Amino acid sequence: MDWQPWQQEIDNCKVIITYDKNHQLYPISDWLHPGLIPIGNGDFDELYQDLPNLEWFLRHLGWLGFYNVDVTSSERLRGLDLINETISKPMNLRFLVDDWIDEIINMSESVENIILVSGLYLTNSDLRKAVLHHIQSGNSATLLAVRGLQFQVGLVTFDEETNLISDFQEKPIDKTQLVNSKILILNLKNEYSKDLLIEFREYLHKISNLNKQLNQSIINIDYINELIQFLIKKDLLSTIELTGVKGEPWFLDLSKIETWIKLDPQFFIQNFKHLFNCENFILSPN
Repeated sequence: MDWQPWQQEIDNCKVIITYDKNHQLYPISDWLHPGLIPIGNGDFDELYQDLPNLEWFLRHLGWLGFYNVDVTSSERLRGLDLINETISKPMNLRFLVDDWIDEIINMSESVENIILVSGLYLTNSDLRKAVLHHIQSGNSATLLAVRGLQFQVGLVTFDEETNLISDFQEKPIDKTQLVNSKILILNLKNEYSKDLLIEFREYLHKISNLNKQLNQSIINIDYINELIQFLIKKDLLSTIELTGVKGEPWFLDLSKIETWIKLDPQFFIQNFKHLFNCENFILSPN
């Protein structure tokens, strides 16, 4: 089947691929960009073993209409030049590979759409709906982060009426393993929530500097858990109940909560709903 662009061309997109074995601090800075759509998972030790998924992901970008794409990698990825030949030229997709990720920490806000792919196994989510939701929502940022044990593909289901993710299914490599998957969706609507995340970035940098002072050469930070702990410390998130069916994933959606915009801790998230589990649970505000 010949490739056909999806609905519209989307210029000025930044694709950031982080293959850091030790999950250094760099990726969190990209989370704070006002045009962010991160997708992926980063819990694997071996590098360079899943270029076919990367090729699929980039082909999907072209199908979505992204035609001006930069790819920044924290390590030089073998095979990217070949992917460049097989994908970029036929699809007219500008595909620039950078060796270092540091430059994106202070990235210009003129880059309107960013997709952060963190890890080797890319999530086979319905990226078209995710991008469409990001564009139509009017939010300054949409975050979708997936973490877990070994799995190769997953499918995100969107509720057509609410435009929220209603389900996420994944297929583990080892089907005997329990899948520990976490999804965080954070839609930022205005300058107040953006300021809060800037404060969160400063908080993470303090952790980073402390680790360096203690002569820890490897910075290991669980971004999602740190964000939740940060919200708890700011009295924006007080309790999380853990009940429900084992094995089901979770999402936290702040996009519909007025008190998130107002930064009012007293009325922030009145309660969470169904499908809770210590490792895999869904967080859904009223």
